[in-house]
Amino acid sequence: MAKQIITFKDNYHNKLKDKLTTGIPRGIVGIYDKLPNGELKIIQKSNLIVYQGREWLLQRAFGTELQGSNPIFYDRYLKWFGLGCGGGEPGNPLQPGTTNAWDTDLIQPLRINPDATEVDTRYASKEINSSMTTGYYKEFSSVTRKEDPANGYTFENKQFYPELIAEIRIELSSEDGNGESGLGYADINEAGLYIDNPLTYTPSSSSASMDTLGIYSIIKLSEFTNQVKYIFEAGTDITSVFPGDRLSITNSVNSGNDVSSVLILDVGYEMDGCLAYVTVENETGVTEGPYVGHDTYARIALKSDPADISMFSKVTFSTIRKTIDREIVFLWKIYF
Repeated sequence: MAKQIITFKDNYHNKLKDKLTTGIPRGIVGIYDKLPNGELKIIQKSNLIVYQGREWLLQRAFGTELQGSNPIFYDRYLKWFGLGCGGGEPGNPLQPGTTNAWDTDLIQPLRINPDATEVDTRYASKEINSSMTTGYYKEFSSVTRKEDPANGYTFENKQFYPELIAEIRIELSSEDGNGESGLGYADINEAGLYIDNPLTYTPSSSSASMDTLGIYSIIKLSEFTNQVKYIFEAGTDITSVFPGDRLSITNSVNSGNDVSSVLILDVGYEMDGCLAYVTVENETGVTEGPYVGHDTYARIALKSDPADISMFSKVTFSTIRKTIDREIVFLWKIYF
């Protein structure tokens, strides 16, 4: 039998915004100024999924089945929100500037919360001049599915609306988006959604984690704060570990000391630098050890490399002056 190849091709203009296309997600962004009386004043703009966001969608859709697929892309998901001050039209800040499909970041990213620390997992860092700077990205407040009224259908005389809309809610509190510490305000006019390769610890996998470490002893520091210090065997190198990474412990003599992916609060060395330790909060932890003839295992999961964070889509809007007295809510809807 003769072999026949049939090729199907969909063409999309490279300038189309995602709300106008078919076959790929599109969306709109509702920007709500929360007034003192609780009412919301809205500015609504369409967003643009950039090329690297669309490349990620392609590889996410097929995973390992796609020739040349890279796990760096298909293992990621939408995780962070970014804010910027460079989205206005030059000389006219009240007019939103243009966005380009080939953009890889916001024009002038804003540090959302300069006071955020590595321990605060609501925020992610950004590399600035070869130095990690905290507070540049903020996690979503919530993500919910919504019915799409434009794609309703009738089945057995009943009307149905599929849940094809993802609504991402991002809340900028009074402490967010006010410029660097001491400035007190920022003129914001661009925002973006970012994908990341978040770390998920599993005992059977060493991916994005340090090799299994041995525990020397465990000390319950305080009954009031529930803080527990896990001290590693002599010679353990934890120079790559920082607060905000996560600790998992298995096979403790007292099972209350076993923990799964808890946030590391403190890192250090004692006994003249011979013994490394990390401190976490564990309300069931107790003092035990030093260990003799018993193997207790630790695994430290390192946070995602900031280089894994890349922009998925962006939007520009008329300049809004954000101050400590103003709270803003973004409702970012993506239509699938």
